[in-house]
Amino acid sequence: MNIPPKLDDRVLDSLALKIKYLPDEAKFCTICVDEMTLKRNLYYDIKNDEVIGFHNVNGTTSPDIASNAYVIMLQ
Repeated sequence: MNIPPKLDDRVLDSLALKIKYLPDEAKFCTICVDEMTLKRNLYYDIKNDEVIGFHNVNGTTSPDIASNAYVIMLQ
């Protein structure tokens, strides 16, 4: 699954489907949010014909090279 740099509906739908049949006591979770520094770099993705590495928020790309990213983990 190719997941773009945003909160993708496919991921949220998959999580909803997974927890739908869990018993209530198994539905407790931890959400961790962190920021990480990225090495500023651009590269060309031949398969998708796009340049990767620009600042991208919810599918909107700016001309600035990305230098950090937010990471969300559900456990």
